[in-house]
Amino acid sequence: MHRRQRISGSSAGQRRRLGVALARMTLSAYLHSWRFGVCHILAITAALAPLLVLLALKQGIVTAQLDDLARSPHNLEIRHLDQGLFDDAWFAAMAARDDVAFVVPRTRFLAATLILRDPEDLGIPSLQVEMTPTAAGDPILEGHALSEPGAPGTFNHIVLSESAARRLQTHPGESVEAVLQRTRNGSPEAVVFPLFIVDVLPADREERDVAFVTLDLLNETEAYREGFAVGTLGADGDSRPSAARTYASFRLYARRVDDVPRLREYFVDQRIDVRTRASEVEEIQRLERNLTTVFVIIASLAVGGAALSVSVSILSNTMRQQRELSVLRLIGLPRSAVTMLPMGQAAISGITAAGLSVAVYTGASVLLNDRFAGTLPGEASVTLITSGDVAIACVATVAVALLSAVGASVWAVTVRIDEGLRDE
Repeated sequence: MHRRQRISGSSAGQRRRLGVALARMTLSAYLHSWRFGVCHILAITAALAPLLVLLALKQGIVTAQLDDLARSPHNLEIRHLDQGLFDDAWFAAMAARDDVAFVVPRTRFLAATLILRDPEDLGIPSLQVEMTPTAAGDPILEGHALSEPGAPGTFNHIVLSESAARRLQTHPGESVEAVLQRTRNGSPEAVVFPLFIVDVLPADREERDVAFVTLDLLNETEAYREGFAVGTLGADGDSRPSAARTYASFRLYARRVDDVPRLREYFVDQRIDVRTRASEVEEIQRLERNLTTVFVIIASLAVGGAALSVSVSILSNTMRQQRELSVLRLIGLPRSAVTMLPMGQAAISGITAAGLSVAVYTGASVLLNDRFAGTLPGEASVTLITSGDVAIACVATVAVALLSAVGASVWAVTVRIDEGLRDE
């Protein structure tokens, strides 16, 4: 047992010494034939560096476009164009979908209007606005939402669009009067009640004259117009029916831009007429697929050409070292060790070329981002590449370099010793 351990340990030590010796011989041979090494490095760098730049451009442009789509809530909106009947169960089912970020009921279009006026300055013309229901998590009102919509005391809280606030000459923290009119039993009626302006929505979020209101307020104004008594508005009228409530429409936003086409198809299958910006999303996705195809074709041609060039160069260099390889074989160097000499030289070239390519890409990326600054939405960079992409590219480069040396390694072990030692 002890003898076997000593033999095994001796064998392991020999393997380590052999490995060190092979590494030294590989490096020595590489430095001796440094011109060939430089050619290998330049050939690989000439293929890899442009591919890194091309990949970064593809990802930078597409990512910037997709981020721009995702930043605008209008691109996530599924707008209902018709009127139907949607009950609470339907809204609960839609809210439970993983591709729906926000959904809230809407009343009939004709019942969702309101006249606003300044209670202190009657010289300012009154304004008819569209009432749009909102709730917690409304993408349009992000950063400008009602504080806890639906909570006690928020029934008459609203958010005005910038256009409506400008025409009414009002600001957040102020109040306006709402005038609601109806005709009941042939006689015109009206009710006036105050509304508190919580915030004003910027024009890039909503360009029309709109007041974002709680669903409770929208329900009550519709009930008033239908002739029912509405205690919250101080209006008399008929008793409300006890039937389950249904809504004519909805406001709905997808969770991600990729969900918009899927939701559109769902509503088409349900014969619900909607309008989306799915065509813009699909156009960006189509651009990404096309750019990927172009990148794959160019990468295949570049890598194939570089691999062929390096393969021929390594084989030529190995053939020049025929005498040295024969001497190594003659003094007892194993065949497996001989095959490692071309592979090791290829690995050195691949690793060096990968590092040089990353450096070239970094410089090119700085120049491109500086040259095209401001051409993409927001502050997006025209080039974008992750550390994972760089790591994969470097590993693939070394792998291609090693594959390029396979032919030289096979030739190195098949050549006869006497042929290598024969005088030329």
